[in-house]
Amino acid sequence: MINQNQKKREPRISLSPEQVAQLKKIKRNKEVKAITNFKKTIGYKWLNIICILSFVIYIEFILCYIGPCNYSVFEINNVNINYSGKINSKQQPQISTLNVTDRQNNITTLVIDDFIEIPEVGSKFNIGKDFIFGKPIKANIQGYDTSFRIQRFSPILFLSCFLSVLCIILYSYNLNHQSYSLIALSLINSIAVLAFCFI
Repeated sequence: MINQNQKKREPRISLSPEQVAQLKKIKRNKEVKAITNFKKTIGYKWLNIICILSFVIYIEFILCYIGPCNYSVFEINNVNINYSGKINSKQQPQISTLNVTDRQNNITTLVIDDFIEIPEVGSKFNIGKDFIFGKPIKANIQGYDTSFRIQRFSPILFLSCFLSVLCIILYSYNLNHQSYSLIALSLINSIAVLAFCFI
């Protein structure tokens, strides 16, 4: 049985609205002070520089994919075709990818996913590269109006789009003012940019 003489817990006294407002103000001041102190550190500046440079690289890849880039001209020596298995109304098979071999025996895999005529041996084709890393991005084949994405560029394009959007969202909500989120974002960007060197 519970001891009747046991002291009962004293009822909790609720805070007044003024006291609640004061506590919120103190908490907010502490957060502002912590952010201000963090902004004064060298780590804050360098981590933001990493994120900004990474964002510039992502945008450069995207702009080179949809716009101008650094082109080099090659001549087709051989073409290997991979079909997707689809056929259009003209009984023309859909080409999934083209493995184009140039005169220097370099093989470039192009993502086609369309019903096109097979390019002839001896035709010219231009490979477009970005200006920072010199990564092959897309190719123009003589006689075709459209550009074709180079398959090896696909993961770079995906990461560039995803991480650039992530950077915009985090900076829009000022999460770069928080040490943990800024360190995490800088680490992700560093790993991604380093991976671009080996893709």
